[in-house]
Amino acid sequence: MKKTILILLVCLFILSLPTSAWGFFSPAVSEGHGVVNALIVSDSNFQIGGEYGFTNELAVLAVLGPQMKLGLKYELDPSLAILAGVADSSPFIGVNALAPLAKGFAGIGEVDFTVKDSKIVLLYNLGLKFNLSQNFDLRGGLLGDIGGGKSELLFGLGVGYKF
Repeated sequence: MKKTILILLVCLFILSLPTSAWGFFSPAVSEGHGVVNALIVSDSNFQIGGEYGFTNELAVLAVLGPQMKLGLKYELDPSLAILAGVADSSPFIGVNALAPLAKGFAGIGEVDFTVKDSKIVLLYNLGLKFNLSQNFDLRGGLLGDIGGGKSELLFGLGVGYKF
């Protein structure tokens, strides 16, 4: 019961912080464990995101603020997952992948499709993750969207914590 209350408090804390872009998550899911990340995005924006595994295959994830993303992730393989949920009041579906590059170093990518104002929009992030220890890592890369009459490209750099 104490663990559930702690998890709910962490989720409420995450939900209360402003964000401006999507987060970087790896596709791996572990029951009873999660990830929180914090990024500085394109000079002046700060972002926090998080996810928590309910089973060894299914996790809930959230990135909230002016742009909101709330969804579920299903791990197909430790290097591939599918996602579905709501992004800015529109449903989305996506794919999340990880490619190990060297010991403690990996490439992370996510592509989500959504519809905004009756137009298909592609949300993406491509980044790198470097493990500093078993629980902490550095992560960064490019994120943005294409479609809906505009495109945006941002750079994010920050840290991640696994619990």
